[in-house]
Amino acid sequence: MIASDIALEYKDFFKRTTKKYEPYPYQEKVFSLLHNKKSVVLRAPTGSGKTLAVIMPFLYYKSKRNKLVDRIIYALPMRSLAFDLYNSTSKIAEMAGLKVIDDPGKRSKQAKEICISIQTGELQKDHFFEGDLIFTTIDQLLSSYLTIPVSLPDRLGNINIGAIIGSMVVFDEVHLMEFQRSFLTATEMMNRFKGLTQFFVMTATLTEPTQKWLTKQIGAEPVTCSIDELKSVPGYKERSRIYSFEKEPLSSDAVIENHEQKTLVLCNTVDRSQKIYSELKEKLKDRDIKIALLHSRFFKKDRKEIEKNLQGWFGKESDNEINAILVSTQVIEAGIDISCNVMHTELAPANSLIQRAGRCARYSGIGKVLIYELEDPSNPLPYAKNEVEATRKEINEFWEKELDPDSEKDLAERVHAPLENLRLIDSIQNRRWEVNEAMDYGHSSNIQKLIREVDSVNILLTPNPDAENIEDSWPEMLSVPRSKLYKLKKTSSDEWILKIPIFNDDEDFKGSKWQEVESVNAISWLAALNPKFAKYSQEFGLVFGEEGQRCVHPTEKTPHESYNYSCESYLEHTNLVVNEARSLMPLYDNGLKNIASKILSNRDSVERIILLACALHDAGKLSMQWQRAMQLWQKFSDPNAEPFVRGLPLAHTTYNSKKDWKKMQDLKIQKGPHAAEGAYAVLPIIINGCQSQFDKNVDLDNTAVAIMAAIARHHGPRTSNLRQSRLIPEAKKVLSDAIEQLDMDLGDPNISDTPDQDTIDTFKDYLRTSQIEQGLFLYWLSVRILRLADQRATSKIGSLL
Repeated sequence: MIASDIALEYKDFFKRTTKKYEPYPYQEKVFSLLHNKKSVVLRAPTGSGKTLAVIMPFLYYKSKRNKLVDRIIYALPMRSLAFDLYNSTSKIAEMAGLKVIDDPGKRSKQAKEICISIQTGELQKDHFFEGDLIFTTIDQLLSSYLTIPVSLPDRLGNINIGAIIGSMVVFDEVHLMEFQRSFLTATEMMNRFKGLTQFFVMTATLTEPTQKWLTKQIGAEPVTCSIDELKSVPGYKERSRIYSFEKEPLSSDAVIENHEQKTLVLCNTVDRSQKIYSELKEKLKDRDIKIALLHSRFFKKDRKEIEKNLQGWFGKESDNEINAILVSTQVIEAGIDISCNVMHTELAPANSLIQRAGRCARYSGIGKVLIYELEDPSNPLPYAKNEVEATRKEINEFWEKELDPDSEKDLAERVHAPLENLRLIDSIQNRRWEVNEAMDYGHSSNIQKLIREVDSVNILLTPNPDAENIEDSWPEMLSVPRSKLYKLKKTSSDEWILKIPIFNDDEDFKGSKWQEVESVNAISWLAALNPKFAKYSQEFGLVFGEEGQRCVHPTEKTPHESYNYSCESYLEHTNLVVNEARSLMPLYDNGLKNIASKILSNRDSVERIILLACALHDAGKLSMQWQRAMQLWQKFSDPNAEPFVRGLPLAHTTYNSKKDWKKMQDLKIQKGPHAAEGAYAVLPIIINGCQSQFDKNVDLDNTAVAIMAAIARHHGPRTSNLRQSRLIPEAKKVLSDAIEQLDMDLGDPNISDTPDQDTIDTFKDYLRTSQIEQGLFLYWLSVRILRLADQRATSKIGSLL
């Protein structure tokens, strides 16, 4: 239940902001559930206001200078949808009286300020999900959950998972997810984070059995937009579609023969769309018909230009006299508000066909939907074969068959319900084991296994990747299926075809070099493609098999931590990191409270134990080897630096990341690793800290291991090897001084002895995902806050140069 005055206030806010209408009854019900911290599974058709149902409650609380959740992470199946919603939501937020910024690094802490950001494969403006409302793709979110983010180097892989805690995670158009891959992984994630995160799952065609199963698995409340409500949606009663199954493959001739003023052509692959478009352009060159091509391999600027034209040709306010054909792929299946008279589509699963048909007679009237057999029925990629075959069987006799929205829903039920009933026996526990394995080992093949069958890779089109300074200017990327690269790699040539970046993990050198790919399987997330084998054009996008030229579009932000350092003592650095972490804590207030509730503790104790991790995170740098190496380098780079002159233990030395790496190699300065070694050394202090903050109801072993893991993995998600290391004699005093600022009385700190071989051999077992168990959530939030604070602190000291 919700107080009547709040319900009325929200209703008024909704109407004032939209300047159109009051919320539908189901939207009011959603507000009440979200207000009461419930997760929701919403079933409602395209065009019924699902997005507003979840966005408006968040904006309402923001406008009242309050917080519903720490942030919303809004995940969609396609990048184009994320971009469209990002733009439209920014406008709605401004209409709600909020000041919108798009970069979390530019927050001014104004009361009515909101950061709305976007993070997709091509638009990477919020690498670490730091905005208040982040639009992203399901691939980006789930790969971040697996700690194998598709658009970040592996060493940054464990930063984003902590953002899920305390957030509201929205899965939009969930029926478009591959059931045995992304859908099951998303469900396992929601099941795991139950009680720590609110979830909002939206669907137009998810079947009844699956909706019930999902609701149970994630502890959500089901909400359905009723038939009566649907009848009030503009145009619902006045539209229907005539479906026909053409038992021949889609051709340009069929498109021309059936063209009626406004035609959409949907192909299952980019290559097919480019081929059909090219043929139509040639055959219609003497006719007054506008033709456009849209797919996923366009740069943002070019896609925006195409989409701007589409609104004039196919939008709600478009001129009925305009004669136009759009050739596209799944990028317009959902989210893009356009309509046609005739739709040509290649065969796809029923729920995808219905989504596509949502662009036909969208506003009112009767539209024609012509469905074509595949060129190769035995290979229906990117779709599951059994879903395509079941759909073919259901529509095999469709010939000018009229379906209204209710009939379309029934078609989806007939095709997908039997298949989903069989798949619902898949165990969440089995998927959890697979997810834990992915987190522990980080193989990119897990993306294909657990997220999507069509495994994609980010591409830079450049003849000389070593000349592309991705450290300072992160390029806009194009995403292509890995299968496309397998075919390309078979090309016989003396020229290199693909290269991958090799990043150096040394803390003082964040540079990269590129090496030629022997196997496409070696590509994890990014590859350079030689323009001898592909070209980019504003009209066709990325085209394979034709020679082109360099086409690299820099963006504003890079996820890399590439800094020039000044000499900094250990204590200076840890104090900076702790202070930065304190400034981050208000952004994680909901997450801190939820973790405290999960482990039977209180918020302030959870915050203090995370700050303890920050104070101790670089303890491994107090080893004799590290200090000897840093003193040697500082004597060479700047012997007059104050911390060096005073003989203080150092955290950083004076260092130019672009110029000094070679000098350091020439001097044969080897510091060795420090993260795991420091975590092991301070474990007694961590245990003491946990005992001081938590009572006997808390699992102290799991809590201590979680904090140890955050320290061990503050430079990478899979650090697990422990090496012999001995701290300097004054380490205890330095660590005691670092802890002093935390308001924690831990007495005289103890540190572990130099590890013996048995400890070294077994250390990695403590860091396995399955071993940390209930401490995982504390680890994930701790390592996120620690790494972000460390980045901020290091950038500040680096900016002094």
